[in-house]
Amino acid sequence: MTALVAVSLAMFLGAEPNPPAPTAELVARLVEIIVDPQANSNSQREALRALEKLGPEAKPAVDPLVRQFGRIRWGEQLALQEAMIHALGKIGPAARKAVPTLTRLIGQDLDTDRAVKAAIDQIMIPAERAELQELTKELLRPNAAQRLRAVKALGAMGAKAESAVPDLLNMLRDSDADIRRVTIAALKAIQPNLKPGAEIVGAYVLDLQDNDDAVRLLAARALGRIGPPAAAAIPALQKLQNDPIPDVRAAAGDAITRIGAQ
Repeated sequence: MTALVAVSLAMFLGAEPNPPAPTAELVARLVEIIVDPQANSNSQREALRALEKLGPEAKPAVDPLVRQFGRIRWGEQLALQEAMIHALGKIGPAARKAVPTLTRLIGQDLDTDRAVKAAIDQIMIPAERAELQELTKELLRPNAAQRLRAVKALGAMGAKAESAVPDLLNMLRDSDADIRRVTIAALKAIQPNLKPGAEIVGAYVLDLQDNDDAVRLLAARALGRIGPPAAAAIPALQKLQNDPIPDVRAAAGDAITRIGAQ
């Protein structure tokens, strides 16, 4: 069991570069550790930390955790109890059925009371806001596919993802060209009137250096459409005037003219 917890923590605390998606089977195995009366408390708390990292995807653990509260005698195993409260809080709105149980825990201990209040606040936030928070966290994943999915999902939320704009602007520096491209589309979906700023221009400048001819071509054309605000891209566009692809050279020259280089 200790080995399983170690693997789970490696997956969800970032020790592995490309952690696999959480599964119901993993949640079930972590729950087995938590409810096992023979398991030591350290293993149980580590398993609960792994559930915290899963967040809303640990929803199948809600019922077993609620039942486990009933097995803990008043005033005993406070550290384990608090770890369970934290896990339920991170699960968020999907743990709403646990609120009555959490409320009954108030009055045992000052730290427990604080943990219960924080957990209930997390659980009772609107599901849409919880989803937004989770997607914003996904932008930090080391796995490019996960970051890409998160950016697309935020773009699909439209104006409701307004609070994620600063995080998306940071994604314009991502090393993955597809992520940068999708991020620009997401920003336009969230803020249709968004004017291209330094971050967007910088993303296109990175595209100008891409090995893909089509990426360089589209970036040059996009910078030309931006016009004078894309002045910072002039040096990179000038380098493209020696590009081996005629269309890229032409697009770069046209962009320089539109931007207004002297």
